[in-house]
Amino acid sequence: MNAIEKPGLHIRSYLPHFDANCLLQHIVLSARKGVDLIHPELAQIIENGIRHYDRNRYCLLAWCIMPDHLHIYVVFLPTQLMGRNVLEWKSWITRTWQIVSGTKLLIFNPDYYDRYSRTLDQASKAIGYIEYNPVVAGYVVDPKDWRWSSAWHKARGWEAGNDWRPLFLPSGSR
Repeated sequence: MNAIEKPGLHIRSYLPHFDANCLLQHIVLSARKGVDLIHPELAQIIENGIRHYDRNRYCLLAWCIMPDHLHIYVVFLPTQLMGRNVLEWKSWITRTWQIVSGTKLLIFNPDYYDRYSRTLDQASKAIGYIEYNPVVAGYVVDPKDWRWSSAWHKARGWEAGNDWRPLFLPSGSR
């Protein structure tokens, strides 16, 4: 069993990661130099890739595709680990883009950042941070106007699933 399949604290490349299921995880993937993640075709591939297994392997709570990085806020279901899913996201997105664009371009840097929330208050702040990222960067005035984010989709009827709450919250808590 390698680090991608093994729960707990470990290091891939140079960053420490805490890989466990049923945690509220904020994951940031950085683009390689010269890659524009909001190129419309690539951004659509990224969005399709991260939304594909929503409510099957994980509960996707928020995301935002920025020109040089991608934020994903998710709770992995009991049989799923972050490392395996991040690897699959990166691989599928890269392979699909290579086919569509006819290039051998690698999309993401090898490592990624992750941080888990311990409380619902931290989760709420992390989701706000993610969805307001384009506003802070000066791209839009309202997060609902940034096409490549969960805020845009929420304004058009998408809702994050609530089936993650029993996974994260101990019995008897709210």
